[in-house]
Amino acid sequence: MTRRALRPLAFLAALAALWAVTHSVDGLSVGWLALAPALMLLAPLLGGRYVGETTLRRLAVRRATVPRRALATAPVRWRILDATPHGGLLLARRTAGRAPPLAAPAR
Repeated sequence: MTRRALRPLAFLAALAALWAVTHSVDGLSVGWLALAPALMLLAPLLGGRYVGETTLRRLAVRRATVPRRALATAPVRWRILDATPHGGLLLARRTAGRAPPLAAPAR
């Protein structure tokens, strides 16, 4: 076997040995569950393969072959600002003119 083919096997062997050593320690099983997705993505990368590599190449080639057309310069349209208050400003304006209610006289 080539050295490149042995790399994922060595990674899996080291991972299994590390799991066996740390499995008896209380609380590390949750850590292994948290690391599982990262380890699943790392295994193909160590093997020299990238997940979705062929799809990315196909999309890159397709994008490179499509000629770009010049962007037409459109006239700048001014944005009309809405004068209606929204959100917190609406509440602030609604309560800004009122004074606090008068306290009832104590009897």
